[in-house]
Amino acid sequence: MRFKLIANGNITLNAARDIDLQSANLQSTDKIIALSGRDIKLSSIAALLELELF
Repeated sequence: MRFKLIANGNITLNAARDIDLQSANLQSTDKIIALSGRDIKLSSIAALLELELF
């Protein structure tokens, strides 16, 4: 499933079991937080990842 989520602030994904994102576009002006009871799987055809680590 493809989807696009753009937020002016935080994005929080919370799952009791697994998070499986395929070709997802998540854009946030602040943080993207993913909480999962088991696995987090991110996959794409072409990947662009920008991280700011503090």
